[in-house]
Amino acid sequence: MATPFFARFALGRPVPRSAFAGIALALAGLLLLTRPFGGAPGAFYLGDVLTLACAVAYGFQIVFTSEWSPRHPLAPLVLVEVATTLALAPLLLPLEPWRLSFAPGFFGIVLFTGLGMTALAFFVMAWAQRHTPAVRAALIFTLEPLAAALFSHLVGGEPLLALDWLGGGLMVLGVAVGEVGGALAARPRATGTPLERSAEAPARPARGRCG
Repeated sequence: MATPFFARFALGRPVPRSAFAGIALALAGLLLLTRPFGGAPGAFYLGDVLTLACAVAYGFQIVFTSEWSPRHPLAPLVLVEVATTLALAPLLLPLEPWRLSFAPGFFGIVLFTGLGMTALAFFVMAWAQRHTPAVRAALIFTLEPLAAALFSHLVGGEPLLALDWLGGGLMVLGVAVGEVGGALAARPRATGTPLERSAEAPARPARGRCG
């Protein structure tokens, strides 16, 4: 959600107003879908603070991936991203009790989540962000929690309330507003009347006949 602000005010990139409107709609939908403030009024949740910090960090990651992926080979760039995450992840271990259990399928799960869902996913994201602006990528990424909610409903049988469907609809609407508004902003605008535009157009050289 912070990506358009970083792109506009930190890097000076042009961001259409429709992108801010789309992000606002997607944020409203996300709040309805997750309802993170359902506890006691004024209660402090460390998880909410960490989630907000993660959103800020992820915004920077999206912006700088769009900046650097066209300039560098993808494989080393993704390797640096994954290696940095691996190196910094142990700093979060004191925040929650943890245990290591070598259950059946443990190594398969590690390979699937480490290679398929992390390295390969980041590689595809970096490749895609070579061809799309950071703000558009951020709008598309906002659909991730919606996809997770639908998956849990269809596969796990988790019920979805009216607020969940409304939140999901707002998130889809936010992406649509950002996409359509961005396309309209990028469309070249023709100014003046047709006669004025024809007068401003460069004259074509006349073709004479050779006799």
